[in-house]
Amino acid sequence: MPRLKCLCEFGKGDSCCIDKSSSAELQESINSMFRWYRGAKKCYVYLSDVFEKDEDEHDHLSRSTWESAFRKSKWFTRGWTLQELIAPTSVEFFSSEGTRLCDKRSTEQQIHDITGISIDALRGDALSTLSFDERMSWAQGRNTTREEDMAYSLLGIFDVHMPLIYSEGKEKALIRLEKECRESFQTPRDARLGKIRQWLSPPDPSLNYEKALKQRQADTGLWFLESDEFAKWKIDTGSFLWLHGIPGCGKTILSSIILQNVLKHFAKNTGKVFA
Repeated sequence: MPRLKCLCEFGKGDSCCIDKSSSAELQESINSMFRWYRGAKKCYVYLSDVFEKDEDEHDHLSRSTWESAFRKSKWFTRGWTLQELIAPTSVEFFSSEGTRLCDKRSTEQQIHDITGISIDALRGDALSTLSFDERMSWAQGRNTTREEDMAYSLLGIFDVHMPLIYSEGKEKALIRLEKECRESFQTPRDARLGKIRQWLSPPDPSLNYEKALKQRQADTGLWFLESDEFAKWKIDTGSFLWLHGIPGCGKTILSSIILQNVLKHFAKNTGKVFA
């Protein structure tokens, strides 16, 4: 491939110059990759499934013929190539034989039709002006070898950083990505208002109940559950149980134990219980 000889001698590929056995280097590289591409003078894309010549007749294909193969290239379905397409100012595409076919600017309309990426984004306009949903839509139909990379390959698209956990699965990775994005999109005023709303919102009793059950020790509250007063209270219909005490004395944990006991006692008729 004489026309790509210079690339082989002087160029580097992102996947072959990263030590994937080093988790620290892998994490730094993935979190920095978009910035590397953004700073590149030129990005070269080798399309192994786009041929300049017909294998049988060995004739040069017309532009319309290689464009058809260009549109169907697997390169446009890979998760990691999204940032390779968007970040660099100049992207040049080469055929399987090593012949230059086109560049990003001259085929921006075709690339927009293939990927759904806005032409403004392809031209290098700030991605921060685009919504979360629009940028997420660019990843639809793409795939990665490792499922978590569907989220990690979008870090640069949203200009966020987060630790890589290659055991959490795709869904959890995407949830973490969305959380990081939502927080980064907030202005200082939004953040302050969010904290105020959180302070003013009433606590969720069900969450407190579940949390308290997990925190209690095995024998916590037995002195109360085994008392004669509590046994009489459970059979006294229409009665109320009121716990009071200073903050931090254990009312929440004790009430969770009582509630669990009462629910078991009235397992066949929970309609009698109000908490």
